[in-house]
Amino acid sequence: MASPERKSLSSEAKVGLLFFAGIGLALWFTFSATEFGRPDGEFSVRFRTVSQLKEGDIVTFNGVRVGVVTMVVPERDGERVLIRVYFAIDKPLHDVVLVDGTTQFRIVLGTLGGAALDVRSTGGAPITQPAIAEHFGKEGASLGDAVSNVSDLVEENRAGIRAAIKSFEDAMVQIRDLVAENRTVINAAITNFDRMGKQIADLVADNRTTIDAALVNIRDMTGQIENLVRENRADLKTAMAALPKAVENFRDAAGRVEALLAENQEDVRVLMRNLAEVAPKVDRIGNNLELITAQIAEGKGTVGKLVMDDTLHDNAVATVDALGDRLDEVKPFTQGLTQLRLSGIVWGAANTDSGSATGYAGLRLEPRPWKFFDAGVSYRTAPSERDTEDDDKPLPVDLNLTIGWRYFPDDRNQVYRLHVAAGVLEGKLGGYVLAPVWKDQLTLTVLARGKANNLGPLERTYEDGEVMLRSWFEYRPFRRWGIFLVAGVDDIVDDPAPWIGLKAQLYDDDFRNLLGLASFGG
Repeated sequence: MASPERKSLSSEAKVGLLFFAGIGLALWFTFSATEFGRPDGEFSVRFRTVSQLKEGDIVTFNGVRVGVVTMVVPERDGERVLIRVYFAIDKPLHDVVLVDGTTQFRIVLGTLGGAALDVRSTGGAPITQPAIAEHFGKEGASLGDAVSNVSDLVEENRAGIRAAIKSFEDAMVQIRDLVAENRTVINAAITNFDRMGKQIADLVADNRTTIDAALVNIRDMTGQIENLVRENRADLKTAMAALPKAVENFRDAAGRVEALLAENQEDVRVLMRNLAEVAPKVDRIGNNLELITAQIAEGKGTVGKLVMDDTLHDNAVATVDALGDRLDEVKPFTQGLTQLRLSGIVWGAANTDSGSATGYAGLRLEPRPWKFFDAGVSYRTAPSERDTEDDDKPLPVDLNLTIGWRYFPDDRNQVYRLHVAAGVLEGKLGGYVLAPVWKDQLTLTVLARGKANNLGPLERTYEDGEVMLRSWFEYRPFRRWGIFLVAGVDDIVDDPAPWIGLKAQLYDDDFRNLLGLASFGG
């Protein structure tokens, strides 16, 4: 009878152990999953606003996790409301977290969500609540805020676009009024030109035999030129393909001429009056032309010998043949030059949080539509909150040298869907990826490069962290102008902040137009 009693006692012991284990598990879950057992927030700092920060988010010191946020509550300060963030530091790290009057408390927002309280400091004494009582934290900025800023920027320039259209309409009205005011002068000039045309017709009739002989020689030369064109048909097709672009440039030039006419309306009136005064002189020119052609028919002078002498004609034909041979020799070189493009790029942007600004100036060489090279220099200012030493470099600029490729052409919108480039960016190895969002007027760029963290903290270009990750949109309000509005997020990994600027790109056609206007003005 003793043996069954021992078995019964053993089962009761097992049940008791299981009961106490359940109680221990429940207590562990209570400490871990509820507010009970969470460390008290012995430290606190004030913010004007907070974005996404909540209880349980981590606290970092110069990027390293040191504690946890325990409570985020609003509090009243006179007639305003502030947000106080309570946080706890792991006890073994109390002596490591050093603070002073320059220490910064800021909210760091993750790219895909989430937030953290980051403490930035270069020295001081171990953290205490009295030491940070007067500090104010800095709010973070998300990618959504940056996109909203871009939308606001576009909306703010809507009035400027309307003003530009109104200016164009005013220019057209001025041109119409200018023509109406000088209608009499223009009619007189047309009458004189008509009289000169009749005189030239009479001159041709009187010298028909001479002209026929000259046309025979010209016909032979035309045959040589036709053969030359046939042999270089491929180059001509390339030139014809570039004709639409040339027409577009001509339209741009016409718009600039219209603006020039509006600004120099009085000078144009003077020019029209002078044209009317020149008309009688045109009559005398017609008489002189008749005398010159008569001498050409007699074989007098250099032009007469050129037209009537077969020897000079034969020499001209031989010259055309030699020119054709020379074109064949240089054809491999000229085919590459027909696709070569050159443009100048200038941009500037600033981190609105730190106050650090970056400027760039350089050239882009495109030997092929799908390949490009960028070379230039950039200059970056120090954050406004940090004192720096004077630069000891003879040229305090950073080198930019990259090579890029374009992929997936879109013939309908005349863009490539993907641009990839790599090389030296702002003096560090890196690269970027660009993708059009809407035709060629809105693009998205993501850039990554190493940071200048191997310098002293007091040097101008010193940067915290390992990698600079930056993303921005470029918006082109006017398709005919190479002006871009830039807005995005700077330093996404370590310290995200809005990044806003302006970019200008001057193409090779613009260089030629500027040179033409400069020569016209001279």
